Amino acid sequence: MDRKVRDALLVGLTIDELKDLMKKEAVVLTEGAQLKYTEVGSYDIALLLHKDNTVGQLKKEQIKAIFTGKITNWKEVGGKDMPIIVVWGKLTPGINNNFINSVLDKEKPLQDVLEVATSADVKQSVASNPEAIGLGPLGVVDATVKSQIIPEMRRPFIMVTIGEPKSEVKKLIDFIKNEGKNLIKK
Repeated sequence: MDRKVRDALLVGLTIDELKDLMKKEAVVLTEGAQLKYTEVGSYDIALLLHKDNTVGQLKKEQIKAIFTGKITNWKEVGGKDMPIIVVWGKLTPGINNNFINSVLDKEKPLQDVLEVATSADVKQSVASNPEAIGLGPLGVVDATVKSQIIPEMRRPFIMVTIGEPKSEVKKLIDFIKNEGKNLIKK
């Protein structure tokens, strides 16, 4: 499939994560083309739990134990006696890598997970399963789930262009970084 970035790409990754993803996906830039990027904002990552989950605020050690398979039942962290289902987004590499590095201290996450595609799918799966826990941007949280912000996991939004941004993209970047920042749900 021929995928071309016309003017700009907005991603929730660092530039290094984007380059790694491009390499993994065999995305090749035209000879001489260089990526330029501007951080235009950031967003918080949250643990997502079913809205009826009775567990309170989880500590980093508990979160790590859940996602590495050392804690497998909600009663071990003050909840109901039911198994924990970890929901993992396979199309959320920035969130996943940051979580593995900052919360799991680079330990391998549990392999026996409910794998879904996007953050929206993670939220939907958690909302549908009282036993579930997952990760997603705070922006996906609504009344169907409860959340806990993970402070170590603030993520950047970057605007990426090939070469210097066109004037229309520069105007958009200026808007987002100034008056538009008050309109963005983090």
